[in-house]
Amino acid sequence: NRTNEEFRSVRLQDLKLIATLGVGGFGRVELVQIGNDSSRSYALKQMKKSQVRKDNNFILNFIRNFARLSSRIDFRRLDALPAAMY
Repeated sequence: NRTNEEFRSVRLQDLKLIATLGVGGFGRVELVQIGNDSSRSYALKQMKKSQVRKDNNFILNFIRNFARLSSRIDFRRLDALPAAMY
């Protein structure tokens, strides 16, 4: 998969936090960029390890379904939106 290849070497410390997009029962979603590349932004889902362990099956199914859905969406169309709308 081309997407997997593109992000295979990205580490958490490579990400630059831009803004918090939302906070909910499963954690928070942050708007991030890789390094100093301001031409592309990404949503990063953060979850507490204790919560993942506590509700392991439910959380794993949620993550799998979210990943499956996300792989089918063309997020490049969102790049046209100003960052303030995120």
